[in-house]
Amino acid sequence: MKKIRNLFFIVPLIFAPVLSMGQCNELVWADEFDQDGLPDSTRWSYNVGGGGWGNSELQYYTDKRMENARVEDGKLIIEAIKESYQGSAYTSARLVSKLKGDWLNCTVEARAKLPGGKGTWAAIWMLSTDQSYGSWPASGEIDIMEYVGYDVGKIYGTIHTKAYNHTLGTQKGGNTTLTDETDTFHVYKMTWTQEKIEFYVDNTKYYTFNNPHIDYTTWPFDKRFHLIMNLAVGGSWGGSQGVDPTAFPARMEVDYVRVYQESQDLSIHGPATVFPMEEDVHFFLYHDQEASYSWSLKGDGEFTSPTDSSEVTVRWGCTADTILCHLVTACSEYDLAYPVATAAYALDGPYFVEPLQENVLLKAPALAGTTYTWTVPEDATITDGQGNDSLVFTWGENPGIVVLSIENVCGTDTLDRKLRFYGQYAYPNPDIPHSIPGIINATDYDFGGEGVAYHDAETANQGAGPREEEGVDTEYGDNGIANVGWISSGEWLEYTIHVPQDEQYDAGLRIASNSSARGPLRMLINGEERVAEIEMPFTGSWSQFKTVVVHDIQFYATDTILRFETGAGGFNLGNITIETELPDALKEIRHGSVSVYPNPVSGKVYVSSDRRIQQISLKDLAGKTLLEIRSFQQSGNANLDLSGFRSGLYFIHFLFDDNYEETVKIVHW
Repeated sequence: MKKIRNLFFIVPLIFAPVLSMGQCNELVWADEFDQDGLPDSTRWSYNVGGGGWGNSELQYYTDKRMENARVEDGKLIIEAIKESYQGSAYTSARLVSKLKGDWLNCTVEARAKLPGGKGTWAAIWMLSTDQSYGSWPASGEIDIMEYVGYDVGKIYGTIHTKAYNHTLGTQKGGNTTLTDETDTFHVYKMTWTQEKIEFYVDNTKYYTFNNPHIDYTTWPFDKRFHLIMNLAVGGSWGGSQGVDPTAFPARMEVDYVRVYQESQDLSIHGPATVFPMEEDVHFFLYHDQEASYSWSLKGDGEFTSPTDSSEVTVRWGCTADTILCHLVTACSEYDLAYPVATAAYALDGPYFVEPLQENVLLKAPALAGTTYTWTVPEDATITDGQGNDSLVFTWGENPGIVVLSIENVCGTDTLDRKLRFYGQYAYPNPDIPHSIPGIINATDYDFGGEGVAYHDAETANQGAGPREEEGVDTEYGDNGIANVGWISSGEWLEYTIHVPQDEQYDAGLRIASNSSARGPLRMLINGEERVAEIEMPFTGSWSQFKTVVVHDIQFYATDTILRFETGAGGFNLGNITIETELPDALKEIRHGSVSVYPNPVSGKVYVSSDRRIQQISLKDLAGKTLLEIRSFQQSGNANLDLSGFRSGLYFIHFLFDDNYEETVKIVHW
């Protein structure tokens, strides 16, 4: 039975089965493909585009195009066609269940018939929904079934993690053999618990990946994942023996997809926080079998929909609450509980306007039984919405403040939003500069846009991180922490800062690089380059971040702008930690210490490190290399004779065998 659901983020819940009847698989999500036309939009969305998809693939994935994805005669057809389309030579489709089907621990079954032909690459697989540990491969991938047309008869099941992936040659997986995979439907199945992931064809298990119980790098599978089904053309694997154009059109046919969960994994889905008196709050259960539902609340909220179906709508009360569902299935009977917190009211809308700008919109949460009273500056004019949760107005000729009073049975709250004319301001709050000392995330560059707060070589955001509407390329690559990526030559970022007093600080910069052409990075404070150019390390991959340390940077109480400029680019930039002394955790976990003494020095300087030194470079303030030593007999010890150099300030740059780099400032008398 198909049910239309409203979908939200999935969070953990507490549950207690009423009856203890042993483990039982509940059918929680399915598509039987029993209605002709486009795929069911309540279950599937599309990934769209060309560009190779990171694997040098040849197809363009289309959106809602019957030629490439359709349901007919009880089957889903994903068809790859040889045709010129949007600059690609082939078209196909890639269906995703993200935010329409997302699970933690489950069994997935798909009954499918696979395409033949050299150059086809069919897959039924899963990716992390929230990318909690960072971009691929850190957040994981589960390949339930992969089949490349040239490797006739071989069915592959694989997992990818930060430690185990094909870019390192360490991926974990297995394969099995069929003789009729392109002529006959087979059931491709994966079972996933917190102890292991198992792969099957027609209920015959052929590979098991056991949880190593180390950390997220080997087991990121403690977060929710979603389904993907696609048919690629060519690519680094599918096209490794060429592409036969006569094999197209080629199709993958899917009879059904079914997702099961054991009783302990059943969960209510909905928002983790709501506003007091918020209306139309939706909660739901994934469940595709006949069942009875009885929903209730512990607190003072009120249901605004029937409480005997798989989804409900709630008008929230004034306080945190727990939503309950008594679920009775053919399998068992359960009491499910889902705690929900309340959040402070907030305004949604712009921080910046132009003089006399029309149709400016500010929105407050939609609340039940609430009086909204808006106040705007004298030279602004309200055009619509007084008394409502949304206000439309024409601005005046000066900056000013909009004030909103919210009154309901929960009390009275006052919100305000200061509107400024466009310019450069701190992000995310224009009134609060980044504090030095402190931590600045690279993606928190100033408001102001291209040429004011940043310069990016391309206008479009290439990543999937924060601030996607702007030109700076962002992602969540450092263990789920946002970073700026795709950095190229000449790009720059600026940050408004506040420094309470004159002080010297150390900086730790989170860097990742998989490029031979990288850096350097220039750090300017109020337009002054107070440290030498910062060399960028090769870290091993775009998602493998290391900390580059710069010592003794002079800041003054008059400093207001911190700027980073790139040379050749070729690296990613994450958190920037600026402290009088970097935290021990940063120093001890992310890099080893290097000791340089004496400092100041008048002759020889001695170096000791817990890492093996590969190269030492002596540089002047302009970044010019004055001395370079590449051969060391002892693993972490060296010395430099500076007696022939003039007195002054120098920088010693270290490159270690594990490609970690560090720079130390030294004074020579």
